[in-house]
Parts: sequence; structure tokens; C-alpha cells
Amino acid sequence: MITSRRSALLAAIVLSGLSVFGSPLAHAQEIREGIGVSPTSLTVNAAAGEEVTGSITVLNPGDKAINYRLYASNFSIRNEAYEKDFDVNDLATAEPASWFSLPKENRSLPSQGQEKVTYKIRVPPGAGSQGYYGVIFAETIAQESETTGVERRKRVGSLVYLTVEGDALRKEGELLNFETPRFQSKGPINAQLRFSNTGNVHYPVGGEIRLQNIFGRVIHTTEVKSIIIPDTTRQLDYELPTGQVGLYRIAGNVDFLDTSVSLGSHWVLVASPIWLLMWIVAPILVFTALLLLSRRRGRRGR
Repeated sequence: MITSRRSALLAAIVLSGLSVFGSPLAHAQEIREGIGVSPTSLTVNAAAGEEVTGSITVLNPGDKAINYRLYASNFSIRNEAYEKDFDVNDLATAEPASWFSLPKENRSLPSQGQEKVTYKIRVPPGAGSQGYYGVIFAETIAQESETTGVERRKRVGSLVYLTVEGDALRKEGELLNFETPRFQSKGPINAQLRFSNTGNVHYPVGGEIRLQNIFGRVIHTTEVKSIIIPDTTRQLDYELPTGQVGLYRIAGNVDFLDTSVSLGSHWVLVASPIWLLMWIVAPILVFTALLLLSRRRGRRGR
């Protein structure tokens, strides 16, 4: 009797301990920190000597207030995958970063808040007629983590594609190739477009890639939308969803530099090696079976 009472008392203590210490753990949530900007890219046209005014929206999707600052930088392209390098050196003289005018004071945003921020771009009178490429960054002010002691900063940016207009503008480029494999062991099908820009200003690319089944019905459409900047080649990779087995036709068109180019027809077989083996072996087995059957009937007829 005493033993059972002790056991019941011990169980009650354990359960009460779990309710006291376990509840905060069960309901604890990680505090989210974040910063965003909209739009993520801007296309601006201006003449030499002109001042252009615009705005971006800075957002705080996190669970706590943030402090942040704004600044501009140049950007350049590193490779065909369009990985970007941001040059934050010599911003006082860099073009076009030095042309940007942004609020200099640190700013704050409450949780789930947002604000519109005005920028100005003052193009010098002697600026050459071509494309210039910069970015407006919104960066959180470093705060020391309460748990790790490490300072955390987050940065987002809006890319600026600036065209200084004039007679010297050259819009030149081409579609280098459109490639798809002839065979894949499984989906999705990988498709690749490559564009070059040999001019001195960026140009947009639009269009679509269509995936059709063997009967010609369109089962998936992928939008082509990109920007190609001067002296670069850009590779655009796409994944077209398919079933496990099938013969598919890929077609489409791309629009750039006031032209529309057809991508032609590309047939792709999607099948695992086992399915391929079955497709190869099955006709042989059927043919062999029919041959043996015809021979047996011939013998019986004699």
C-alpha cells in the first residue's frame, strides 16, 4: 500500500515537472529576422545631364524591428551563369554608383512593416551613351546575437539597369544555341538557351518553351524572361517536368532585339535503362515467339 502511494506521488511529481519545464519548449518558436526590397530590379532611361527620381520599397517580414542603411554599388557579371560581383570600392567615383543619391541616415522598420524610399540618379553631362549597371542595397545594421555573440547582417538589393540615351547606343546580340538532350533516364528534361550581347547596352529576352507529348498536345509551358548585358554570354537553364517514360517534343520561340526566333523541334526520349531494355527485348521475344509458332504450324500441316 505504501509502495503504491509512493509510486503515485513520484508519477505526479514527474508529470508536474514535465508540465512546468516541457511547456515552454513545446511552444517555443524561433524569432525570424529579415529584410526585403521591391522591386528586385529597375530599368531606367535617362539622357546625359538629366536627373531621374524613383523609389523602392523596403520591407521587414521578420518578427522583430530592424535598423538598416541604404547605399549603392556597381555590379558586373562573372560568368555565363550570371553570378554577380558587387564593387563597393571607390564608390565616390565609380559609375554609376557615384550618381546615386540615397538617404544617408540609418533607418528603422517595425516587424511586418514597410516603407517607400526615394532615390535620385544624377547623370553627368559628359556621360557616354551606353548601359550602366548598379544596385541599391538595403542592409541591416549589425546586431550581436544573444546566444552566439556573433554579429549578423543581412543585405538585399534592387538591380538598376540604366541606359544613357544617345546616337552611340548599339543594340547587338544573338541566340547562340538552344540545346536539349536526345535521351534522359528520367525527368525533368533539361533545356538550355545561350545568348550573347556584342553591343554596348542591355536588351531583354522574352518568349516561351513548350513541352508536347508524342501526339502534339502541349503539357507544359515555361516562360523565357531575362536581361542580357553588354560583353557577356548568358546561359539560361530550364527544367521541363515529364512522366517517367515517354517521347516528348520541345518547341518554342524567343523574342529579342525586335526579332522573334523559332526554337525548332527537339525530340527527347525519357526512359530508364530497364525500360529501354524492355523496349528492345520485348519485340525480339515477340518476333521469336511468332517465328516458333509458325514453324510448329508448318510441321503439323505436313
